[in-house]
Amino acid sequence: MYSETALLTNENTERLESKPNSSLTTFAEIIRYRAHNEGDKEAFSYYFDGEDDSVSWTYRDLKNAIAHVSQQLNTENIVGKNVVLLFEPGLAFIAAYLATICSGAIAVPSHPPMGKRQIKRLSDLIQDSRPSLVLYSDIVKHSTPQLESLIENTAPEVKFETLNVPMQPKELEWQPHPVCPHDTAMLQYTSASTGDPKGVQLSHDNLVKNSESIYNWLEPHPSRKGCIWLPPYHDMGLLGGIMQPLYAGFPLVFMSPMHFVQQPIRWLKLISKHKLTTTGAPNFAFQLCVDAITPKELVEAEIDLSSIREIFCGSEPINAATMSAFEEKFIPYGLSPKAINPCYGMAETTLFVSGKQAGTSLNKKYFNKEKLKDGKALLSEKGQPNAQCVVSCGKLGSHFDLQIVDPDKQQQLEEEQVGEIWVSGPCLSKGYWNQQQLNEKAFNNKLVGSEHAYYRTGDLGFIHNGELFVTGRIKDLIIVRGRNLYPQDIERTALSTAIEADKQFAAAFSVKNEDTESFVVVVELKGRPTDAQRMQYKVAITAAITNEFNVTPFDVVLVPQLSIPRTTSGKVQRFACKTAWQANLLRQFQRSRK
Repeated sequence: MYSETALLTNENTERLESKPNSSLTTFAEIIRYRAHNEGDKEAFSYYFDGEDDSVSWTYRDLKNAIAHVSQQLNTENIVGKNVVLLFEPGLAFIAAYLATICSGAIAVPSHPPMGKRQIKRLSDLIQDSRPSLVLYSDIVKHSTPQLESLIENTAPEVKFETLNVPMQPKELEWQPHPVCPHDTAMLQYTSASTGDPKGVQLSHDNLVKNSESIYNWLEPHPSRKGCIWLPPYHDMGLLGGIMQPLYAGFPLVFMSPMHFVQQPIRWLKLISKHKLTTTGAPNFAFQLCVDAITPKELVEAEIDLSSIREIFCGSEPINAATMSAFEEKFIPYGLSPKAINPCYGMAETTLFVSGKQAGTSLNKKYFNKEKLKDGKALLSEKGQPNAQCVVSCGKLGSHFDLQIVDPDKQQQLEEEQVGEIWVSGPCLSKGYWNQQQLNEKAFNNKLVGSEHAYYRTGDLGFIHNGELFVTGRIKDLIIVRGRNLYPQDIERTALSTAIEADKQFAAAFSVKNEDTESFVVVVELKGRPTDAQRMQYKVAITAAITNEFNVTPFDVVLVPQLSIPRTTSGKVQRFACKTAWQANLLRQFQRSRK
């Protein structure tokens, strides 16, 4: 499909960093280009302990590692077939993933199982994706005692093999398997909380086109250097954190999610030490940095965030209060007010859909809360009654068509009207793996009088001055007395209640109370509060929600830390929490001894 000489013509030798070359249509071509033309340039540096112990690869090392993995694979037998990848975060995962998609196989990244629930999810993923091969590392093999049982209970046609990736790969010739840009490159299993696993089919063209869209959105910067700690098994960590630097030609410094969660300041230490310019995380990580990092730690670590040009926030609803608190805390340590960059996207669109323009300030607007519940975005002023702050997710990226739609009438809505977000474009997935009926419902939606197909995101939002504001999820909506309540607003109120308990996570979900709709709020508390303290907290949270929304929750449930189900990327799973509550399976505090 291409040749070495084709990659080395004058037309193709321009650096992707300054201008992506449209003739490079797959990541196999981009990898070969970089290895030949920028072989000594740093590509990836992984910090094993999150701080000091690290290993780095150049683009030549990356190509050689991919060649080493390809030698171990029987590539002729896996072309067009699914290959599940079970690797800890790190360089071995990157080599295994890239070798798989460049061999013509379909990569299926999965979080290594670390407990019964994750073993069940992995088993469901294998059953759904029907792989011919499951690859895993020695580390996963020795740290996952349940793996042997999984292998024994999996269909015999699924082969399990250990894959060794050298950290200092020797020079090897490498010839990728020719692929068509429209061939499926990977299945991105969503971290959704409901139902059976759904594998989003992403083509080689999806991967390149979305990377191009992100590249066009970012302001060109010749000294860009990235940092990521997100799980490489999901869209933001893999496609935004790993594939984007490879596409755009800037180096990446990264560590594992575990090391971030253990000590969030490690993220800021890496940024300070290496003068990193580009990074990102979901909203919860920003709040964790605000809550968990002390001023003493910041001073002792000599944190300097002045190098950051863009720090993305996406993957979950963006909390205006969290963004303000993050700015207030870290601007004294060099953070630019223009660096925080809210964005919007999902696995079904490969990753990116919209984001704040580089070099502009964070756009937070106040809207009338009561009007939002009625589907109208009416501007208000800070401090006014019913004023609610909503963060803009910026303007659309290239390659996208986005409409705000009345989902019942399937009619386009005007600006300042709240509706469902529908999207289309070349970054859109071909659909879910083996889910024809669901694909028709999700990916083949048409506005009245049009034959153009859109994907229904299930997200609610509106357009204001050409920018996208996301307000919630249709399926998460809590409808009480005909009013639309967003669970994240209720959760925010529960967590901000002025009580002494240390609260970090909450989940609100609708329930039926006899024949009427109501809702339950589950709140995690740290430590071991007494019965009397818990009652005090419950009364305070109930009062705060009632005062804020003029409705009283059916119940406020207080649970120990780590009781609310979350995805591997840290997002609260409301449906799973509701299911556990209904089955009386949520962990409970032990009653205080008298």
